[in-house]
Amino acid sequence: MISSVCSDIQNGKYVYFNPPNEPNGDHEKNEWIIKPVNPLVTLARIKSQLELKCYRDQVAGMVKEKTSQVKISQKLLREREQNLSKAEDHLKESEASAQSALPGWENRIWFPR
Repeated sequence: MISSVCSDIQNGKYVYFNPPNEPNGDHEKNEWIIKPVNPLVTLARIKSQLELKCYRDQVAGMVKEKTSQVKISQKLLREREQNLSKAEDHLKESEASAQSALPGWENRIWFPR
């Protein structure tokens, strides 16, 4: 009976131990084992709950950190897109300016010196 309770505790099943109502011949010999079992089950349950809370807090912290990193990355990407858009607009303006200054320049072949 005690081994099944211990096995349950190892498997995360925190069920309180109900000692038999009628003592058997080993009652006096096993009494020192039976009395502390329920407090041990309670301690195991509390420890498990604390570990679970600690794990949840760690995961929440990691999620918060990753979310912050993603927001920073998104902001940087938006800034880069804006810079690229500005550069593209500037390039179009430069091409238009060059076309008006040198008519037919796009058909010319440029040779390196």
